[in-house]
Amino acid sequence: MSDLKSEQNEDNSFNFNGSNGQEFLNKPEPSEVGSNPEEPQQSSGGPIRRKNNAKSPMDEFFERTKESQTCKICKKMYAGIGETSTGTLKTHLRRNHQSEFERGAQQTDFERKTRTTLNFRRVAPYTRQDNFERSRSLINWIVSTMQPFSVVEDESFIEMIKKFDPHYHVPRKQYIKSHVIKRFQNRRERLHHDLENIKSRISLTGDLWTLDNNQCAFFGVTLHYIDDDWTFKRFLLDIIPFHDSHSGANLAQSLSNLLTELDLSSKILALTTNNAPSTIVFGHEMELEMNKEFDNLGFSHYRCGSHILNNAVQYGLQVHNNSIEKVRKFINKVRSSNLLMEDLRRIFEDQNIPFSIPQIDHESQWRSTYLMIEKVKQIQIQANLLVLQHQDEFNDSYPDEDDWLNINELLTVLSPFYSATLTLSSSVYPTMGDLQLTFWILRQHLQHEISVNATRYTVADSILRTLGEYWSIIDETSKIASVLDPRTKCSIFQQGSETDNIINSIRARMASYTPSSLDISDNSNSIITSASDPTLLSSYHSPTTFNRIDARAHLRSLTNQFLPTTQPITSNELEQYLSLPNGEDCEPLLWWKAHKKKFPVLAAMARDYLTIQASSIPCEQAFSISSSTVYKSRGKLNPEIARSLLCLHSWIVEKIGENGGIDDQAGSDDDSNLKVEVKTDNSEK
Repeated sequence: MSDLKSEQNEDNSFNFNGSNGQEFLNKPEPSEVGSNPEEPQQSSGGPIRRKNNAKSPMDEFFERTKESQTCKICKKMYAGIGETSTGTLKTHLRRNHQSEFERGAQQTDFERKTRTTLNFRRVAPYTRQDNFERSRSLINWIVSTMQPFSVVEDESFIEMIKKFDPHYHVPRKQYIKSHVIKRFQNRRERLHHDLENIKSRISLTGDLWTLDNNQCAFFGVTLHYIDDDWTFKRFLLDIIPFHDSHSGANLAQSLSNLLTELDLSSKILALTTNNAPSTIVFGHEMELEMNKEFDNLGFSHYRCGSHILNNAVQYGLQVHNNSIEKVRKFINKVRSSNLLMEDLRRIFEDQNIPFSIPQIDHESQWRSTYLMIEKVKQIQIQANLLVLQHQDEFNDSYPDEDDWLNINELLTVLSPFYSATLTLSSSVYPTMGDLQLTFWILRQHLQHEISVNATRYTVADSILRTLGEYWSIIDETSKIASVLDPRTKCSIFQQGSETDNIINSIRARMASYTPSSLDISDNSNSIITSASDPTLLSSYHSPTTFNRIDARAHLRSLTNQFLPTTQPITSNELEQYLSLPNGEDCEPLLWWKAHKKKFPVLAAMARDYLTIQASSIPCEQAFSISSSTVYKSRGKLNPEIARSLLCLHSWIVEKIGENGGIDDQAGSDDDSNLKVEVKTDNSEK
């Protein structure tokens, strides 16, 4: 056989000499090289192909055929073997099924024979204790922001957490739920520690809330007190799932059991609720119970000042109800028509005025009705032009001249009431002194309107008669609270027998304060009046409270029209306090903190009586977050879980039940039966 010779052409191809390359063609195929199992395969540097009967690590997680490859967990489908690489399958596991991916990462081979070809990251998990510390912060976030428990099983949430900390195992929602209940129980047991450290008397607000989705009722109780640093504090004492009849007697029994359990019966000074018939009976039953069973003769039940104002103003609105109804129909028609809204917008643009959308009201809330008619009054010119363009649309649904006169009368009479409602519904410490002064100013305002303006007589008189009914039931305790407010003192009471009776009541109660109840540790002996120290001024310029502070200033501006000026001066502690000028713009608690050395007994009394709430708004605010706790998709949430969530939310925010400032420890909050579980079973997905 002649030697095989070849020449390389210019295009890098070869011409074979001798046999036209027949020997080259007769060489065995590459697949036949090393076909002997005992003969090692030779590689030119590329990957060694596995044998046809070798098992891939991906076979555990995917149904693999030549036509398709389907994930056994989520049923996602990819192209078949040879068209989709195992790298793509591995990426799918890492992004969508982290626990399965990490399980594969913790073993070097699946068959215990052949090393895996997957390049898994090896991440050492935290110890159970370290993982628990991180889970506790996660649970705090879930409770504080009212997130659903299922957020921990959301794949995008898990992926985000893994990006931040690949060592952390996110617990399952069952663990979160169990831990929330346990955290609530632990903190409730430690609640006694915080309650025992409260030196002042305590006031409560209560409210009943019914869940529409499953008809379960919750009875909420909010606790209010003043701490050693003269800072006003409040937190949700409990929300009790209520399965019995919502009668006053049953409500009283529930609250009485709670106070007995927490050993608070002798420290409660007042309870404020709304004006529903059942809660009025409830308050009366509580007064009888506290006086009879616990010898707490100083306990009083008060009706919410904001609800009183709402009931009174509703009577006044009925006088001009027809005019208000025309305004309401006009706004509804405009807001329900895109054409009318665009034409109204165009009128504003033609006048180079920012567009103001008409505001609809909630008929049960007088304040929203007031804002509705005030808004219409502001855009009356533009509204008139719109009606001229669409006269056929507004035959009987637009106010005439008489209606506009009625609206003006309502706005004049109700303007101070709007400021009063903002003041009493404020979360910035509305005291019983605020209620007394507010009601007194409003009654003076109504009497003035009745005497000087015959057209406003009917509206003002109907409101005044309703306020008079509530004013007559204001008791001695609330009057004492008003006198101990340095902004008010005796200024709103008639000089003579009424003022003398209140002062005598204060003197009688001063005798019950022992030296151990007095806080005179501060050596400060300075007297700070309303204008001498800017730290005592209310946050008038604060953007967050501007509306309510402005409302308070509006009411104060009316005070000078009605208040008499008297300045009795004697040597007695009470009379020395009364001889000082009223601090109209001072913050009551800061004032008493600065003067507690000079007036130790009165300061101790003020610390008790200034906790009495003017309204039940604080308890209602606790329920305002319920829409984040129990909503349509969580309508069947267990009442005990809802209770735990709402209470724990308040206690975490207010730092209650932390053993004197120490946060939850793993030793107390940890539960050896609650294990940090990682999803491994496909069925649980």
